[in-house]
Amino acid sequence: MNRNVLVALCLSIVGCSIAEDAGPDALASAWCSKTRRCDRADFENTWDSRSECQDDIAAAVETTQDFYDLLGCEWDGRGAAQVRADIRGQSCSEFAEAPFEGSADLYDCGS
Repeated sequence: MNRNVLVALCLSIVGCSIAEDAGPDALASAWCSKTRRCDRADFENTWDSRSECQDDIAAAVETTQDFYDLLGCEWDGRGAAQVRADIRGQSCSEFAEAPFEGSADLYDCGS
């Protein structure tokens, strides 16, 4: 069986998910990569390196996590994986028009 078919099958059974403790770094990595590729001038005016960008964005995601934890909301690992996939899949023009506001997709706060 083709390896790609096996990977797709596994993902459809298990689903993609990002653990809460890995969320800030995973989302920051995707966001900083896209920002650097799509708007290098702004990236270089804001950060000295990709690792500095990732530290800043991961810290912002952690602040969001703290806020939602205080509200009693649960981390949605599949939602986080979807936010990361959306960032990675966007064209530069789509990325520029879509602010990084994945909070509602990262947490389940019940009804």
